[in-house]
Amino acid sequence: MTLILTLGNSDQVIQVSDRRLSWDGKLIDDDSSKAGLLTCPNARLAFGFTGLARWRSFRTRDWLLDALFECGPPDYGAGEILGRLRTLASNTFMQHAVLRAAP
Repeated sequence: MTLILTLGNSDQVIQVSDRRLSWDGKLIDDDSSKAGLLTCPNARLAFGFTGLARWRSFRTRDWLLDALFECGPPDYGAGEILGRLRTLASNTFMQHAVLRAAP
């Protein structure tokens, strides 16, 4: 289970998330980042992810960072980036050969 807690006020935001990855109750990695910050011209977005962290050669953390970078151009607004990310994520999770083989 992953816990992500975000607290904010007009001056600051604090995000806390655990870093432990497990599979079937066994520790896989005790130091894995599941959170980040996306800074756009019109927004700063704290994010975190839960669910599938790794499956065989697929690493959600690596994929997410690459995908956010890919979704930036030509418009770097938060809404546009997140719209392109939604499309890319849907396509990736439906078509990626490693993920299609996941139980």
